[in-house]
Amino acid sequence: MKLNRYSLGALLVVAMSLDAGAVFAAAPGRQPAPLSHLTHQLNLRNIQPVTITIVGFGSSVGVGATLPDPATQAPVMYLGERLKAAFKSAQKFEVVCDNRSLNGSILSQFLNDVPTGNWNAYLKEGKKPTLVVFAYGMNDGFPAMYNASQPPPFFRSQLVAAIRLVQAAGADPVILTSPHPISTVAWAMPATYNQAYPTAVPAPVGPEQMTPPASRSTVLQDPLGTGRRIPVSLRHLDLNQVMREAARETGCAVIDAERCWFEAVAARGGDAALFNAKETVHPNLLGHQVSYQQAIDAFVVSLAASR
Repeated sequence: MKLNRYSLGALLVVAMSLDAGAVFAAAPGRQPAPLSHLTHQLNLRNIQPVTITIVGFGSSVGVGATLPDPATQAPVMYLGERLKAAFKSAQKFEVVCDNRSLNGSILSQFLNDVPTGNWNAYLKEGKKPTLVVFAYGMNDGFPAMYNASQPPPFFRSQLVAAIRLVQAAGADPVILTSPHPISTVAWAMPATYNQAYPTAVPAPVGPEQMTPPASRSTVLQDPLGTGRRIPVSLRHLDLNQVMREAARETGCAVIDAERCWFEAVAARGGDAALFNAKETVHPNLLGHQVSYQQAIDAFVVSLAASR
């Protein structure tokens, strides 16, 4: 296992099995119904012209790094393509996609007042989206973020804040859970970073001083409950669960790409086929097809069945 120091420079509530890869989170209290704006627009499509605007924010995985055609295959763009194909209309029906994902991005940048890749900059352009898709999680799950500058409690508070900003703007937020990085890499802390979570360790933090240690970046577990143990990144497993909890708290829809990823890894006896040679964090086209795209397909099928 090689050592790598990683530093930074995704209505009516539709009941659906987790096996299909999508979750519509029912929130307690007086929260917005998941996908209420999208379903309202879909219900109007045979009565009047409708334009559904989808914007995606995320990291290089959201950009579509390694994909032969990110303009149609990156997660948010693929979602737009599938919606266009699934919903026919007697009137003019358009789906407009805008991928604002940025290489190296993490969730907190969505809220920061930086020139690009954030919510404020997008709103200043006068845009009014129907759907806002969060495709974060890969970068957020590495030690520099998870154990240091953006630990899970902070990540959750940032995600809840981001979801509520989107809802307040009259759009539907959708979270894409993240695939996992390749299982053959032991992720270590950058030399200048202190560990802040779950316990404090001053820099430099040795590979085995982290929690979990670098040697346990990936472990064999049975996340599907089928008796089949597969390689799982402990940090990404935890962070994806944090995403689901934030979704339940806020009434946000989840497209569960992680579960589809687990099914693909189990079916193939590992994750090697889901990455190109020398890639460690960007799934290849097959990796996207069996995770993001399979989960998005299930999401769109469920929407079409409810119309």
